[in-house]
Amino acid sequence: MSEDNLMQAIYETKRQNLLLHVIANGLGRLDPALVYAVENRIHPYFHMGDLPDYFSEQHFVKAPFMNEVITFVDQLWRDGTPVTFYSLEDRFGRHRIELIYIFEYAKLSGRFDEDFYINLCKNAPSEANSISSFIYDETKIYF
Repeated sequence: MSEDNLMQAIYETKRQNLLLHVIANGLGRLDPALVYAVENRIHPYFHMGDLPDYFSEQHFVKAPFMNEVITFVDQLWRDGTPVTFYSLEDRFGRHRIELIYIFEYAKLSGRFDEDFYINLCKNAPSEANSISSFIYDETKIYF
């Protein structure tokens, strides 16, 4: 078994353990944003701190892309510049699902304000329209 396959197996075991715990016991003291990140295989950007990310290659949405998007959008938000979903697709390429995951995770993490998400979803593709009202429901975890 290659090292990549072994890391993928360890990551999936860790992921399934967390999700099965949430299914059996509810969120408890777990942050819904972290559970969402694990469920959707996205880098837990707001939860890592200075910890090394041993599973960086296993994430569907990788840390460098998340960092690039969040850093860019954060500067625009601080400057008071409205951001639209299509402008982000134009800037970062057609990574629609990755962008949706990033902003659902950011919303769950309490990043940005409601006006930001309302502007983001104005004239957005149908898949992204729900970001502004997104609420994580751990009872809908599916494998």
